[in-house]
Amino acid sequence: MTTEFSQRLDNLLETLSWTNTELANKCEIAPQTIRRWNTHKSRPHSRSIDKIVQVTGVSKNWLVSGTGQMFSGCADDKDQVFKKLGEIWNELSEKQKQKIMVIAELLPPEIEASRPSPPYRKNLCDWIIVSAAQYVGLENFDITSLPPVLRDYVKSGICDARCFWKCVSYYSDSAKKEIDALLECSPHTC
Repeated sequence: MTTEFSQRLDNLLETLSWTNTELANKCEIAPQTIRRWNTHKSRPHSRSIDKIVQVTGVSKNWLVSGTGQMFSGCADDKDQVFKKLGEIWNELSEKQKQKIMVIAELLPPEIEASRPSPPYRKNLCDWIIVSAAQYVGLENFDITSLPPVLRDYVKSGICDARCFWKCVSYYSDSAKKEIDALLECSPHTC
Protein backbone atom coordinates (compact mmCIF):
# COMPACT_ATOMS: atom_id res chain seq x y z
CA MET A 1 0.00 0.00 0.00
CA THR A 2 2.80 2.43 0.83
CA THR A 3 4.30 2.52 -2.67
CA GLU A 4 0.90 2.83 -4.30
CA PHE A 5 -0.17 5.44 -1.75
CA SER A 6 2.90 7.57 -2.42
CA GLN A 7 2.21 7.39 -6.17
CA ARG A 8 -1.38 8.48 -5.63
CA LEU A 9 -0.21 11.25 -3.32
CA ASP A 10 2.23 12.42 -6.01
CA ASN A 11 -0.61 12.36 -8.58
CA LEU A 12 -2.82 14.39 -6.26
CA LEU A 13 -0.11 16.99 -5.63
CA GLU A 14 0.61 17.26 -9.35
CA THR A 15 -3.10 17.73 -10.10
CA LEU A 16 -3.37 20.47 -7.47
CA SER A 17 0.02 21.98 -8.43
CA TRP A 18 1.08 21.71 -4.78
CA THR A 19 4.38 20.75 -3.22
CA ASN A 20 4.80 18.38 -0.29
CA THR A 21 5.43 21.42 1.90
CA GLU A 22 2.20 23.11 0.81
CA LEU A 23 0.25 19.94 1.55
CA ALA A 24 1.95 19.67 4.95
CA ASN A 25 1.11 23.27 5.82
CA LYS A 26 -2.50 23.13 4.63
CA CYS A 27 -3.19 19.79 6.33
CA GLU A 28 -1.18 20.62 9.46
CA ILE A 29 0.97 17.52 9.00
CA ALA A 30 4.70 17.58 9.68
CA PRO A 31 6.68 17.81 6.41
CA GLN A 32 8.96 14.99 7.55
CA THR A 33 5.89 12.76 7.93
CA ILE A 34 4.98 13.32 4.28
CA ARG A 35 8.61 12.65 3.30
CA ARG A 36 8.42 9.32 5.16
CA TRP A 37 5.29 8.42 3.16
CA ASN A 38 7.07 9.33 -0.08
CA THR A 39 10.10 7.24 0.79
CA HIS A 40 7.93 4.31 1.92
CA LYS A 41 9.24 4.45 5.50
CA SER A 42 5.80 4.79 7.06
CA ARG A 43 2.10 4.59 6.31
CA PRO A 44 -0.35 7.42 6.91
CA HIS A 45 -2.69 7.24 9.90
CA SER A 46 -6.43 7.50 9.29
CA ARG A 47 -6.42 11.00 10.88
CA SER A 48 -3.90 12.16 8.27
CA ILE A 49 -5.89 10.57 5.45
CA ASP A 50 -9.07 12.27 6.71
CA LYS A 51 -7.30 15.64 6.87
CA ILE A 52 -5.96 15.29 3.31
CA VAL A 53 -9.44 14.37 2.08
CA GLN A 54 -10.97 17.33 3.92
CA VAL A 55 -8.43 19.87 2.65
CA THR A 56 -8.06 18.69 -0.96
CA GLY A 57 -11.50 17.25 -1.72
CA VAL A 58 -9.90 14.04 -2.99
CA SER A 59 -11.91 10.84 -2.79
CA LYS A 60 -10.89 8.88 0.30
CA ASN A 61 -11.54 5.62 -1.53
CA TRP A 62 -9.19 6.64 -4.34
CA LEU A 63 -6.48 7.91 -1.98
CA VAL A 64 -6.49 4.77 0.17
CA SER A 65 -7.13 2.03 -2.39
CA GLY A 66 -6.79 3.58 -5.83
CA THR A 67 -10.35 2.68 -6.83
CA GLY A 68 -12.82 5.14 -8.28
CA GLN A 69 -12.08 8.66 -9.44
CA MET A 70 -9.55 10.96 -7.80
CA PHE A 71 -12.31 13.45 -7.08
CA SER A 72 -15.54 11.57 -6.56
CA GLY A 73 -18.55 12.77 -8.47
CA CYS A 74 -16.53 14.99 -10.82
CA ALA A 75 -18.39 14.04 -13.93
CA ASP A 76 -21.79 13.62 -12.32
CA ASP A 77 -22.07 16.74 -10.20
CA LYS A 78 -21.20 19.60 -12.58
CA ASP A 79 -24.40 21.47 -11.71
CA GLN A 80 -23.55 21.26 -8.03
CA VAL A 81 -20.02 22.45 -8.68
CA PHE A 82 -21.28 25.44 -10.68
CA LYS A 83 -23.86 26.17 -7.99
CA LYS A 84 -21.14 26.13 -5.32
CA LEU A 85 -18.87 28.33 -7.46
CA GLY A 86 -21.77 30.77 -7.83
CA GLU A 87 -22.24 30.83 -4.07
CA ILE A 88 -18.53 31.44 -3.53
CA TRP A 89 -18.53 34.18 -6.19
CA ASN A 90 -21.47 35.92 -4.50
CA GLU A 91 -19.60 35.95 -1.19
CA LEU A 92 -16.59 37.75 -2.68
CA SER A 93 -16.15 41.49 -2.36
CA GLU A 94 -16.32 43.58 -5.52
CA LYS A 95 -12.57 44.13 -5.31
CA GLN A 96 -11.93 40.36 -5.10
CA LYS A 97 -14.23 39.76 -8.08
CA GLN A 98 -12.41 42.43 -10.06
CA LYS A 99 -9.02 40.85 -9.34
CA ILE A 100 -10.27 37.47 -10.53
CA MET A 101 -11.72 38.99 -13.70
CA VAL A 102 -8.47 40.83 -14.47
CA ILE A 103 -6.33 37.73 -14.00
CA ALA A 104 -8.74 35.50 -15.95
CA GLU A 105 -9.08 38.22 -18.58
CA LEU A 106 -12.86 38.34 -18.25
CA LEU A 107 -15.13 41.31 -18.66
CA PRO A 108 -17.48 42.21 -15.81
CA PRO A 109 -20.84 40.46 -16.45
CA GLU A 110 -22.75 43.72 -16.90
CA ILE A 111 -20.24 44.85 -19.54
CA GLU A 112 -20.19 41.45 -21.29
CA ALA A 113 -24.00 41.56 -21.53
CA SER A 114 -23.82 44.74 -23.62
CA ARG A 115 -21.17 43.41 -26.07
CA PRO A 116 -21.99 44.36 -29.69
CA SER A 117 -22.66 41.51 -32.08
CA PRO A 118 -20.59 40.79 -35.24
CA PRO A 119 -19.49 42.35 -37.52
CA TYR A 120 -17.98 44.64 -34.94
CA ARG A 121 -14.23 45.15 -35.38
CA LYS A 122 -14.12 48.95 -35.04
CA ASN A 123 -17.28 49.08 -32.97
CA LEU A 124 -15.88 46.50 -30.55
CA CYS A 125 -12.77 48.60 -29.85
CA ASP A 126 -14.86 51.73 -29.35
CA TRP A 127 -17.28 49.81 -27.16
CA ILE A 128 -14.47 48.46 -24.97
CA ILE A 129 -12.97 51.91 -24.43
CA VAL A 130 -16.31 53.58 -23.71
CA SER A 131 -17.36 50.70 -21.44
CA ALA A 132 -14.12 50.98 -19.46
CA ALA A 133 -14.62 54.72 -19.01
CA GLN A 134 -18.21 54.16 -17.84
CA TYR A 135 -17.08 51.32 -15.56
CA VAL A 136 -14.94 53.77 -13.60
CA GLY A 137 -17.63 56.45 -13.61
CA LEU A 138 -16.73 58.64 -16.59
CA GLU A 139 -20.21 59.07 -18.05
CA ASN A 140 -19.53 61.90 -20.53
CA PHE A 141 -16.55 60.33 -22.22
CA ASP A 142 -15.35 61.57 -25.60
CA ILE A 143 -13.68 58.77 -27.54
CA THR A 144 -12.00 61.25 -29.91
CA SER A 145 -9.89 62.53 -27.01
CA LEU A 146 -8.37 59.14 -26.38
CA PRO A 147 -4.94 59.37 -24.73
CA PRO A 148 -2.03 58.22 -26.95
CA VAL A 149 -1.22 55.20 -24.76
CA LEU A 150 -4.74 53.83 -25.25
CA ARG A 151 -4.95 54.87 -28.90
CA ASP A 152 -1.79 52.86 -29.64
CA TYR A 153 -3.13 49.88 -27.71
CA VAL A 154 -6.37 49.90 -29.71
CA LYS A 155 -4.54 50.46 -33.02
CA SER A 156 -2.67 47.23 -32.31
CA GLY A 157 -6.02 45.49 -32.86
CA ILE A 158 -6.34 44.17 -29.34
CA CYS A 159 -10.00 44.59 -28.49
CA ASP A 160 -10.50 42.17 -25.64
CA ALA A 161 -10.84 41.99 -21.89
CA ARG A 162 -7.15 42.81 -21.49
CA CYS A 163 -7.73 46.06 -23.40
CA PHE A 164 -10.76 46.79 -21.21
CA TRP A 165 -8.77 46.39 -17.99
CA LYS A 166 -5.88 48.41 -19.44
CA CYS A 167 -8.34 51.24 -20.07
CA VAL A 168 -9.83 50.86 -16.58
CA SER A 169 -6.34 51.10 -15.08
CA TYR A 170 -5.68 54.24 -17.14
CA TYR A 171 -8.91 55.95 -16.09
CA SER A 172 -8.91 54.89 -12.45
CA ASP A 173 -6.08 56.15 -10.26
CA SER A 174 -7.20 53.91 -7.40
CA ALA A 175 -7.06 50.77 -9.56
CA LYS A 176 -4.06 51.62 -11.75
CA LYS A 177 -1.15 49.99 -9.93
CA GLU A 178 -3.09 46.93 -8.86
CA ILE A 179 -4.61 46.21 -12.27
CA ASP A 180 -1.35 46.89 -14.09
CA ALA A 181 0.44 44.43 -11.78
CA LEU A 182 -2.25 41.82 -12.35
CA LEU A 183 -2.09 42.33 -16.12
CA GLU A 184 1.67 41.75 -15.99
CA CYS A 185 0.92 38.28 -14.60
CA SER A 186 -1.94 37.25 -16.86
CA PRO A 187 -2.39 33.77 -18.36
CA HIS A 188 -0.62 35.03 -21.50
CA THR A 189 2.53 36.12 -19.69
CA CYS A 190 2.94 33.83 -16.67
